[in-house]
Amino acid sequence: KNMRSSKGNHKVFVIPPQVTNYEITRVTIIDNRKSSNFNVNTLAGIGDHTQTVYDYEYPYDLPYDSGVTYTVMQGYNGHYSHRHQHALDFNIPAGGRILAARDGVVVDVEDRNSKSCGNRSCNKYNNYIRIYHSDGTFAEYTHISRGSSEVRKGDHVAQGQYIASSGNVGWATGAHLHFEVFLMNLDKKVTVPTKFKLSKNMPLQELVEKGSYKKQY
Repeated sequence: KNMRSSKGNHKVFVIPPQVTNYEITRVTIIDNRKSSNFNVNTLAGIGDHTQTVYDYEYPYDLPYDSGVTYTVMQGYNGHYSHRHQHALDFNIPAGGRILAARDGVVVDVEDRNSKSCGNRSCNKYNNYIRIYHSDGTFAEYTHISRGSSEVRKGDHVAQGQYIASSGNVGWATGAHLHFEVFLMNLDKKVTVPTKFKLSKNMPLQELVEKGSYKKQY
């Protein structure tokens, strides 16, 4: 009321990482002879809301040990819980080792939950690790077992590093690893397709549902 914002109303601001006292707009009174007031409602999320380009050709590692074969139980746009998503479910059994598919920085960890069920209501019990990549994407490793995370928020992780154990936690009907890479649109994930390196001599592959894959290097 009787005030203006230097950057306007209903705006999205991308704030540089790890800054404090960062000015996003300046609010001033229009007419000092009249009463004035303002209020602010904000929605914040990680990542760059404006980003649409990423490294589509990045060679991701399979998120498990060399020489082990696992099957993609549900792939992109899967009928059960992956509709309109680029996400992969690997049938890694409970306690199976989960490795980082790409270098990055851990931005969030949840591994305190133990409850699971076969419907969306158990999404709130998901255990996961989220890792930020150099091209602005994030990876999420979901359904890890309770207390199994080997990393914490702020840690730098290397491709192939052991980060957690597979579990049956959250929206799940059995132990597996849900893996997805995404950009953020404020509070909404925009999942993106990924390509994996299976051996030194093979071209990169997009993984498909019911396919079985082994890391051979």
